[in-house]
Amino acid sequence: MTNTCIVIVSYRRTPILKTLLNVLASQLTSSDVIVLILKSTVDQSIMNKNVNLTKILIREDKGLGTARSIGAKICIKKFNAKLIIFIDDDAIPDKNWIKELKVTTRYANIVGGPCIALTLHKPPNWWFEEIASCHSKKSIIDALRKKEFWRYIYGCNFAVRREVFEKCGYFEPLGRFKDMPLSGEETQFILRAIRCCNAKVFFNPNARVYHIVLPHKYYIRWILRSAFYTGISRRYIAMQRLMEYGLLLRIILTLVRTIAWIFLILINIMLRRRKHIVKNLIYLVSDLGFLISKFKI
Repeated sequence: MTNTCIVIVSYRRTPILKTLLNVLASQLTSSDVIVLILKSTVDQSIMNKNVNLTKILIREDKGLGTARSIGAKICIKKFNAKLIIFIDDDAIPDKNWIKELKVTTRYANIVGGPCIALTLHKPPNWWFEEIASCHSKKSIIDALRKKEFWRYIYGCNFAVRREVFEKCGYFEPLGRFKDMPLSGEETQFILRAIRCCNAKVFFNPNARVYHIVLPHKYYIRWILRSAFYTGISRRYIAMQRLMEYGLLLRIILTLVRTIAWIFLILINIMLRRRKHIVKNLIYLVSDLGFLISKFKI
């Protein structure tokens, strides 16, 4: 039986993927496996001979959630893995990453850790970590203080025990889908696992990965488009009644918050606080995506 299976969905980021596989090689045991889900053929030179690697080529893009589900099913049905770990192909794990996740899943069914922004280029002065789905120091502290761990787990860094998939099913086809930067497949899955099988969720601050911030994530157009589709994804999850409030109440709260964002943007324009303007604008666009969405799967 395979102890651990690492699932990586790759989008032609060959240089980073090669580094990722080399780092993972130093952490894996002989019974561990990597399942690499590819959207296109990959340069064979990146393959590390010290890694037990299975490659799966997807001809049709059905979304990140579907790709992760394919990887998880292979881990369970082909390799009989006890633990399935997910990481992005543009992330580099800390030296004890796998060890930290394994230890924590002795006490929890689902475990995540910090995704720390690794900027290769100097970001604009208005940029902040959460734009790139990364944790700031404040959000890590908030995760440990508030105990609502599901809010702070990103698909870039989390582990799931096999029995959760067996009892609750796999991911919804959310996440990046064709030209739509949808998100939240991990959030929807975790909330469903909590609801249907009382899964225990934990956030381990020591299970760190470093998420490389690619240059296009500094462009305001990309940021606002991503925020809009995040709102659409939030609406889809809210419609499934997996959260503490009903859909109608969430719509009312979002309407109130939208008005508040507009006032805050106007105030910050007068005060010339550019970073606050951008942050409030992102939240406004995300809430607009939530309010007007009619997205269905």
